Amino acid sequence: MYKFYRVAIIAALGAVASVANAFTYFNLASGDLGLTGQSGAQTLTVGGPGIGVQSNTANGQIDFFPGAPGLVAGDSSGVGFRSYSFTYQVGAPSPVGAVGLVVLGTLGGTGRISMQEDIFRINADNSETLISTIANTVFVNGTTEAHGVFNLVGSNFNYTDNTPVVPNLINYKVKKSFFLQVTDWGTQAFNPAVDFASISLVQQNHQPVPEPATVATLAIGALAFVRRRRRR
Repeated sequence: MYKFYRVAIIAALGAVASVANAFTYFNLASGDLGLTGQSGAQTLTVGGPGIGVQSNTANGQIDFFPGAPGLVAGDSSGVGFRSYSFTYQVGAPSPVGAVGLVVLGTLGGTGRISMQEDIFRINADNSETLISTIANTVFVNGTTEAHGVFNLVGSNFNYTDNTPVVPNLINYKVKKSFFLQVTDWGTQAFNPAVDFASISLVQQNHQPVPEPATVATLAIGALAFVRRRRRR
């Protein structure tokens, strides 16, 4: 009987945690790269319907993949500068306190990538209010701002950062802007084998703040488990 109650309580706690981490992503809008967002086995396409994700972690994660030829400057792309932005909306099951950002790509020589993330509150009349912004530039020697984490192995880089959502929100829009540049493009110093900048993946992690009711439910379940164990 003890094992039965223990399993039941653990299952109940897991169900609460699972329900508390269901996100919906919708209204993806982007330029001409055929951008798609993937959450689990579901895909969010430009102009397509919203998708939901059920996560067992604390974050609702969605990955965005630029379509061919992707975000590239320098190399053999034929351009020394490229800009790109996209937006999408989020419906969260509980207030979100931060949006995590992960960017993967390549950098070499005089390649630079500037990134900006803007968070907008969706108001009752569907108007938008900017509530939070982060911006940074990465290049082979590091970053221009004292935030985020930048790592470069060979020509492959990964950059992580975090945008606070203040006040915490359940309905909001995320706008991503990227500016890729090769600073010696058009000069004799440019070498396509050395000077380049590209982005292959943009990952977003939406981090909810636990609701009081959820916390209370978890606490009650844990307390019941402890009491039952003590009685035996």
